[in-house]
Amino acid sequence: MTTITNNKLTDERVSNATLIRLIQWAEQHNSHYVAAALCELQERRKADSAEPAGYHVIKECGKVGCSVATLEEAEKTRDFWNKKWTIRPYFYTPPARDNKQTDELVMWVKRLAHSFRNARPNSKLHGAAMDYLSRKGLISVEGVLR
Repeated sequence: MTTITNNKLTDERVSNATLIRLIQWAEQHNSHYVAAALCELQERRKADSAEPAGYHVIKECGKVGCSVATLEEAEKTRDFWNKKWTIRPYFYTPPARDNKQTDELVMWVKRLAHSFRNARPNSKLHGAAMDYLSRKGLISVEGVLR
């Protein structure tokens, strides 16, 4: 089982509109845990789209020459010392969460998806949620069939 990190969260997975609809549905049905899990997902997405914390100027040997706050500073530093050096952004990431929290989040998304299937059998949300979890390695094929 893989762990989700901020650098893997993108808008292509679940649209913001869908995420907001899911949060509203959970709040209407008193699903406090599901609403909390979806809000956490929304916060992680915001953190993923944040600006870089700074930039590393990388030497030809691959080691970090220096770290600066802005891209402009990084370009000036590189141009001053060696134009062959590269510039790489770095991002602040909060400490990694334990797998238990990820497992619980997956469980609540699965429960929410099954609730959607029971409430609206013709809805595609259940299948989309299960496909997403399966594609990202968060559940196995057996988990989808349950």
